Parts: sequence; structure tokens; C-alpha cells
Amino acid sequence: MAGWLYLLVSGVLLVASPGQQPTPTPSTAAPDARFYAVAYVEAMASTASKAGALLKQYRDASAKQDGFIGIEVFEQLGRAGHFAIFEVWRDQKEFGAREP
Repeated sequence: MAGWLYLLVSGVLLVASPGQQPTPTPSTAAPDARFYAVAYVEAMASTASKAGALLKQYRDASAKQDGFIGIEVFEQLGRAGHFAIFEVWRDQKEFGAREP
């Protein structure tokens, strides 16, 4: 039985191992200038709903600013008050110029 397991794992490793990768061709497109920001916010569990509401206000206010592309606010399951904010802006300059 162990022999079959070894063959199965070996076969999977062979299939999953990368072969020769194609050589990338140079792109004439401009590089992506978007700016990505990630922030982690922790609040006491007793104030998690208030913190969530404030983060949503931040998201809504940011949506009205120049250079805004998107913001996602997540709260960790099973840990009230632990949030992650993922922001995308047109470029770093506009991220830095946003109003708090």
C-alpha cells in the first residue's frame, strides 16, 4: 500500500513540476501605475460594530476623491474587531493627496 502512495505522490510531483517556461516577450504597454495599500485595524470586540461603521464611512468618503479605484473592508471571522482594508488608487501621488 505504501508503494502505491509513493507512486501517486511521485506522479503528482512530476505533473506539478514546472517545465520549460516560455520566454516573455517585451510589452509595449505602459507599466501599471496603480497604487495598492493594505491596512489592518484592530478595535476592541465591544466596539467592533462602531469601528466597522467608521471604516465604511471612510470607504464612502474615499470613493468621492480623485484617483479612487476601489476599497474593500473585511472583518475577520471569529475575531470581532479585526479588520483589513484593501485600497486601490490610480497612482501613489493621488493616494498621498487624499483627504483623511
